[in-house]
Amino acid sequence: MKHHIGILMQGRQVWKQWRQEHPELRPNLQQADLCNADLKGVNLSNVSLANAYLSRANLQGANLRGADLSRACLSNANLSEADLQGTNLHEAQLWSARLAGANLQQADLEGVNLRGADLSQAVLRQADLSEANLYGANLWQADLSEADLSRADLRANLSEASLPRANLSEANLQQARLWQANLSGANLQSARLSRASLRQALLRGADIGHAMLDFANLPAADLSGARLPGTSLIAVDLSEANLSQADLSGANLSHANLRGANLEAANLSYVHLNEADMQHAFLEMANLSYAIVARALFGEQPLQHVRGLETIQQLERAFFGTDRLYDAAGTEFEPVTAPARIITQEIAVGYLSTSIGCQKPKCSEVAARVELIAKGVEHPDDEHLLRSLLERGNAAGQIIFYGFLQHMFHPLNTSMPLAPGEYASVEMALRRRDVSLLHEMNKQYTPFYCFRCRAVYCARHFQLQEIWDEVGLDYWTGTCPQGHGLFIDH
Repeated sequence: MKHHIGILMQGRQVWKQWRQEHPELRPNLQQADLCNADLKGVNLSNVSLANAYLSRANLQGANLRGADLSRACLSNANLSEADLQGTNLHEAQLWSARLAGANLQQADLEGVNLRGADLSQAVLRQADLSEANLYGANLWQADLSEADLSRADLRANLSEASLPRANLSEANLQQARLWQANLSGANLQSARLSRASLRQALLRGADIGHAMLDFANLPAADLSGARLPGTSLIAVDLSEANLSQADLSGANLSHANLRGANLEAANLSYVHLNEADMQHAFLEMANLSYAIVARALFGEQPLQHVRGLETIQQLERAFFGTDRLYDAAGTEFEPVTAPARIITQEIAVGYLSTSIGCQKPKCSEVAARVELIAKGVEHPDDEHLLRSLLERGNAAGQIIFYGFLQHMFHPLNTSMPLAPGEYASVEMALRRRDVSLLHEMNKQYTPFYCFRCRAVYCARHFQLQEIWDEVGLDYWTGTCPQGHGLFIDH
């Protein structure tokens, strides 16, 4: 072994000539101390480097094809554009290593520590990365086709990565970045993807059964034909996603955003859609047998070709229109919500005042009064509002709320400055008497509005309560007549 190390240390040309003269030999560099060594472009193919020390070594463009690097220490090493095809890297230490553009096809990386490594545009086709640690690694545009990533820690950047038919079962992808990644046909069974970002990702035909995707972001993702039985998708964003012919049977989509999603011929049997937003979703030939649709928002859409509606007739009611409510069997009942009840509206130059009534049936109280006042316009009742507004620099005006929030059982007036664009948008919403639009702009504009009910309630019917800490008033909590919680920070 020492003889081989001595030849290597004599330089690239000597090493190259020796290898050409002895092609039958497999050099033995086991446990060699090559830290900081300059081995750029060196031919180390089929060399035994097991347990070798290569920390901070320069192996850029080196030929390591078929080499044995098991349990080797390559931390902070430069392996960019190196050829590691078929290399044995079992349990090697590669944390913070540079592997950009490297060829790791069919390499054995089982249990490898690649924490913080740069693998951007690396080729890892059919590589074994099972139980590998890739936390914080950069795998941008990496090719992981048919790779084994089962039980791996992939809390990493996988944007635009290619992972078709890869095995990611039981992998940890929590908060991973997978923008526009190709996961078509991938195995993601029991994987953890909570809060992962999969915007425009390709998951066509993927198996995601019993995985956890709570709070994940998948807008405009393609999940056509994907299998998601029993998957947890609580509060997931699937807006504009393609879920045609997907199997979502038994999945939990409570509070999910499915606005504009394509669910044509999707299997939604036994699915939980509690308080999910299904507005503008395409449900042609979808199967909703025995689905739980309590307070789900379907909006105005044709449901005559949706299958299984008759099986959910005894479940809680869902919202199937903007002006009318139906239960799952199609029986109309008294709506909880209706267009906002505007009691009075006063409009003048630079000033707009709107009083909004409570929408609880038989309640005649004003839930709140909202005023909009432009910069430079004197408020009819309070000159201080003008002075404080002038001190706020670029504000075009401010929005003022009266009557909803209370402090020590007395009404509390609050105000917020508005930038020029915000002022124009708020004015448009108030002139149109559209409280839901105002809420979409900024929920702080409408503390009196329950977006789940699409209704306004007064403080009494929100059961508003002050919560105090040792310093003073901390926040307000409340519950609307339909049981939806409210939280307002002080």
